[in-house]
Amino acid sequence: MEEVRVYSHEIDFWGGDLASLRARLDHVVGLGVDVLYLNPICSSYTNHGYDAIDYLEIAPWYGTRADVAALAEDLHGRGLKLVLDGVFNHLGRANPLFLEAASSPESAHRDWFDFGEQYPGGARSWMLAENLPELVHENPAVTDYLWNRPDSVVRSYLRDGVDGWRLDVASDLGFRYLEDLTNAAHTEKPGSLTVGEIAPYGAEWLGPVDGVLSWNLRRILVETANGRLSAQHAQRILARLYADGDYEHLLMSWVFVDNHDTPRLLDAVPDPGAQRLARVLQAHPARQPERLLRGRGRHDRGRGPGDAGADALGPAHRGQPLVRLHPRAHRAALGAPRTARRRPALARHRAPDRLRAVHGPGGGRRRRPRESGRGAGDRARSAARLQAHVHAGGRARARPSHRSHPGDDGDHAGTARVPRARAPHPGGGRVQRRQASPVAPVTSPSVPPSFRLRS
Repeated sequence: MEEVRVYSHEIDFWGGDLASLRARLDHVVGLGVDVLYLNPICSSYTNHGYDAIDYLEIAPWYGTRADVAALAEDLHGRGLKLVLDGVFNHLGRANPLFLEAASSPESAHRDWFDFGEQYPGGARSWMLAENLPELVHENPAVTDYLWNRPDSVVRSYLRDGVDGWRLDVASDLGFRYLEDLTNAAHTEKPGSLTVGEIAPYGAEWLGPVDGVLSWNLRRILVETANGRLSAQHAQRILARLYADGDYEHLLMSWVFVDNHDTPRLLDAVPDPGAQRLARVLQAHPARQPERLLRGRGRHDRGRGPGDAGADALGPAHRGQPLVRLHPRAHRAALGAPRTARRRPALARHRAPDRLRAVHGPGGGRRRRPRESGRGAGDRARSAARLQAHVHAGGRARARPSHRSHPGDDGDHAGTARVPRARAPHPGGGRVQRRQASPVAPVTSPSVPPSFRLRS
C-alpha cells in the first residue's frame, strides 16, 4: 500500500484484547511459565505494533493503560511477571513527532530524525522500511523522552506494574544507550529486567542488558538438531559462550528456536524427532542441566535410571542423570558448571569439586578388611619388595596413571603407589574426598529469581 508505506497484511486484524487475556491467565499459569511477554501493544498503525504512533498510549483494539496495570496486578497475584516489547530504535511514520519534524525544517523535533534525499522516503529508516523512521539517540531529548526522565516511556510503564522490557533490535542501539536504558529501568524499579534482541555475538552484550535474545544460539540449536553441526562442535561453541559471558546474565537470557522473523521450527527442522530434540535443547543451553542429551549413534544405550524426560524425546534421543548421590547422603556441594566430555554428548553439568557425604551414626558403609586370600597376600608381598628395594638404595618408579602420557618413564613426576593403612574416619562414615577448589556461581541480588531460568 504505497500511500501509507506498508504491506496489506500489516493491517489485517483478528481480535483479542487485554481484557480477554486477563480472563485466560489460569491457562497461562497451567503452562508452568514465570513471565508473560507481550509483543508491542502501544498505539500504532499496523497489527504488529513496531511502528509506534504514541508510546504512552495503548492501541485502542487492545485496551488502555489501566488495563495494563490491571493485567500486571493479576499476574503478580499468581506469582508471574509482565514484560513488554520496547521498540525504541524507530517509531512509525504516522507518529505525530515524525509528522511534525517532516513538515518543517524549523520543527523542534527535526533533529530527532535524520532527513535527507539519499534516504528512501526522505528519512533514514530501519532496514529501508519507509514506515519505520529511526530515532537519533545522540540527541539527549530523545533519550530523555524514551527512558531518562521520570515520566519517560520506560519508567512510567514500570510504575504501572510492568516488570521489564524486551528491547527490539537492541544491537542497533549500541552498548552506551542500552546501558543507560538498563540503569534507568533499575533505578525506577530495582529488579526489573531488560532483554535485548541481539543479532551479533551475544556474550559481549551481557551487562549493558540483563539478558539477550540470541540469534547465534538459535542457529547453533537448529543446526545441531538437523545434524549439520556435530554435538562436539556445538559443545565447543557453547563452552566459549559460557566462558565469555557472565553466567548469571546467561540465566536471564531467552532462548528461542523460531519467531516471526525466522522460518518456523516445522520448516527449519523437518524431521519430527529432530524437532523434539530442538525443543529440549532450547530448554538447556543457557542453564546448568544435569542430564546428558545424546544424539543418534552406537553410544545411545537407551533409557537410564531416573530418566523422567526420555519418553518425550522418543527412542532416538535419551537422557540420563549426570550426578547421582549416595541415597543416605544428607548433603553434597557441587562446583562450577562444566561441559561433559563424552561423545556424542551435548551437555553441561556441575562437577563435584567437593563431594561430601555425611552419614548418621553407623550409617556409613564400611569395606570389610581382606585379611586372607590371594589378593591380600599379593599386595603385602609387593609392598615388602618395593620397600626393600627403596631401602637398598633403589629408586621407586611411579606406576603409570591416567595422567601419564605414552613414553613416560620412572622420571615422570609422581609418587610410587605404596600401600598404607588408613585411619578409620572419626564418624564411622566415608573418608572425605577433595579435588579442585569449588568456584561459586555469581549471583545478582538485583534480579528476582523469577527472571532466572529454573535449574
